[in-house]
Amino acid sequence: MTGPHAEALLGAANGLIPTVLEASRIVGAVQERWPQAQLDGAAFGEFLVERAVEGHGLSSLHVEDLFLAWACLDDQRDAIAAFERYTRPLIALAVRRDASDADELIHQVQVKLLVAEPPRPPRLADYTGVGPLKAFVMVMAMRCLADAHRSDQRRREDHIGDGWLELASIAGSTTGPEERVQWSELEPHAARAVTEAMAALSVRQRTVLRLHYVEGVSAEALGRMYGVHRATTTRWLVDARERMLEFVQQRLRETLDVGTASLASLNRTLVGGLELSLPGLVETPGDDSGP
Repeated sequence: MTGPHAEALLGAANGLIPTVLEASRIVGAVQERWPQAQLDGAAFGEFLVERAVEGHGLSSLHVEDLFLAWACLDDQRDAIAAFERYTRPLIALAVRRDASDADELIHQVQVKLLVAEPPRPPRLADYTGVGPLKAFVMVMAMRCLADAHRSDQRRREDHIGDGWLELASIAGSTTGPEERVQWSELEPHAARAVTEAMAALSVRQRTVLRLHYVEGVSAEALGRMYGVHRATTTRWLVDARERMLEFVQQRLRETLDVGTASLASLNRTLVGGLELSLPGLVETPGDDSGP
């Protein structure tokens, strides 16, 4: 038996939801998970369509998480209260190293997520549903923590994520005058190649690399965020890093008009620098401390 919410959801989903039975299943799942929120099938369907990944459809989305985000952005008071209860322990976990300021940081993160800062909408509007909501919230918490630690610096944001161009610059920090000269040639090309490499990665690959290498989140903590074993997140990190390095080296070979020997030397400088800026990630058995 179907209801008006399922029919409205199906009609607004523009083919994203294949059948009315699937729409009914989604309606039941989101209402069971978040009974505090009031469903508007048509509005929620449009919200899903805006976030669907081309070629992947509904399978790419965390629909129940998106429902809570939609209800909060719809300014539903009970949904906002449920969101605050749900996110508080997640934020506390993300900022646990600064336990003395945890309450204030939790408040700051929730305000950023839920309250618009004109002309910018609430940060929750940036949640795409491709990854779990808890990971998105914890990333926001760690960014707020980092902002608190360097409040005198202007925070730079782009569509790829904080830190990647900085990593390209750090790659030139090897010692020795010869390496520094090589890096002065390589730096503008490497910065562009790293940016392109990150854009070529999947959303999950970019997220876990940023969290691990830029924000310092351990593979075990990533596993808790994604609900998988640490060995799985370690494999994700290895695969993503290798893909990034391979892309960068390929791009440099394509764009730099230098001899084979010089290019090999420049590549070694880049890879060596990246290895320094991207700490070793294969943790020894029993090492849960993170990088």
